Amino acid sequence: MEGDADKAQALLDSPPLPLPPTVQAAVDKGDAFAVKQQLPEDWATKRPEELTSGQFVELTRLFFGPANPTAEELQASLGVKVWRKMKHGKGLD
Repeated sequence: MEGDADKAQALLDSPPLPLPPTVQAAVDKGDAFAVKQQLPEDWATKRPEELTSGQFVELTRLFFGPANPTAEELQASLGVKVWRKMKHGKGLD
């Protein structure tokens, strides 16, 4: 999609976003996994083996959205649906 490269570059150039409220609440309670979820300031320059498993979860959230999106968030991310009567594009010649 056009614009996705620009969005990705903007994300890579930005500092890490704040943790979601549910994760921040877990951090405040001392949850070991949540504590290791915050991305470092230089997260975009890190190699995969330099990140914790929690930081991979956070990267997934940043790139793909929340784990349990609201109906509005889900609709916005899906955009316009195209339904076809034929499976897998067969017979569209």
